Amino acid sequence: MALKEERREASTCSSKDWVRVQEEKERKVNSVIIIESKNLRICSYVHQVYDILWFPEQAPVFGVSLSTAVERSGCHDGVQLPLVVRDCIDYLEEHGLKVEGIHRSLGMRAKVQQLRKMYNQREEVSLSGHETSVVTSLLKQFFRELPEPVVSKTVEEAATAVGGSSSGGQNLAELSALVQQLPAPNRTILAWILTHMEHIVEQEKHNRMGLQNVSLVVGPMLMVGQRALAALFNHRRTLFGEVNLKKYKPPLSAGGPCPDTAEGIEEELAKQESLLGQIHREMNAGMVSKKREEQLWEVQRFVTNLKRKLRLLQRTHGSMHKSQEEEDSGTERVAEGHRLVKGSSEEGDDFKMNLSLQNTQQSIDEDVEESEKKEEESCDKGAEEPNVALKTSDTSRGELEKSEVGDGLGKEEAETIKPLDKPDGDEVDSKLVVEELKKMNGELFELDLLI
Repeated sequence: MALKEERREASTCSSKDWVRVQEEKERKVNSVIIIESKNLRICSYVHQVYDILWFPEQAPVFGVSLSTAVERSGCHDGVQLPLVVRDCIDYLEEHGLKVEGIHRSLGMRAKVQQLRKMYNQREEVSLSGHETSVVTSLLKQFFRELPEPVVSKTVEEAATAVGGSSSGGQNLAELSALVQQLPAPNRTILAWILTHMEHIVEQEKHNRMGLQNVSLVVGPMLMVGQRALAALFNHRRTLFGEVNLKKYKPPLSAGGPCPDTAEGIEEELAKQESLLGQIHREMNAGMVSKKREEQLWEVQRFVTNLKRKLRLLQRTHGSMHKSQEEEDSGTERVAEGHRLVKGSSEEGDDFKMNLSLQNTQQSIDEDVEESEKKEEESCDKGAEEPNVALKTSDTSRGELEKSEVGDGLGKEEAETIKPLDKPDGDEVDSKLVVEELKKMNGELFELDLLI
């Protein structure tokens, strides 16, 4: 068709005119090619201008300072990170550590720009379902659009000095002091990125990303040299301690279930109050819409319900705690009474035992004294018994003689009666008594010693 038109034009006009028309067409084509090449060179700039013209954004998160990004779209659990950075790291920690070539492959630009727009407009974003390359490209674009680097020039110089000097202790102390002087969002994001690097290197067997490869990717993100980045990575625990990349849990929606424990309600209440403050700041900045007003009222009602439930739980817990304290105090009083009664009974038992021991000792002493007296009397009686027996025998003999004479007995029969001698049994009996008393005295003495 085009060939027929050219032939018709050539037949209707002279040769000079036809040449002039062809030159003009070629000039137009060359100008279009030049314009397209310029568009390729300034593609990113044109893309940003296109987004601004067709998608006007108020108080964006991309392209502002780190502290401003945290203020506009921060995490509501106290971690000072922009929400987009927190979501990207959470996703990569869960799904991307074993992906080969993580942070090296590029994601689809259209998807990345759509996610960027949603974060700038404070819409709810879910990264699940997206490719790992899209998430890494979104993270790198956030760092690329920062107006100033995360690591200041003084910290970078100090880290370079630590990496290349032999006196590492002094230089490391200086580096630590300089790191502590960084703003809190800068310190937090630097600690999280270095810890994320460590987790990637630990999975080198799967992702083929060693420390050198990861440093080639993370260095431009943080806008820091390789030597300084290596020093920061090697001394990360000294500079930041143990960093826990805790997964972010956003605030509950207004219609969601409330936590059951007081600790859970307090944690959720802090998140909701942080969200409420962020909505107020956005509305004061001019981002007013019907949807945002509805969100404001829903969050306010949810905060009121949480406070009411927390007071109810605290009151219930306080009454239960008070009753438990009363029960414990009553139990302690009962136990104290039992201890007092037991102590008094033990004291009474000790007193009775001491009294019985005293009585036993007294009775033993009396028995010993009585036995000693009996022993002395028995000894004296044993010494006097022969004379008494002799006198008794003489007296009985005289009386017997008289009675026999009075009865008319003969003299011969009377003479046959002899005086009675002292029987041997009396002497034997007195000795046995003395020995028995001594034995009893010895047993009583042993009993006294045992007591």
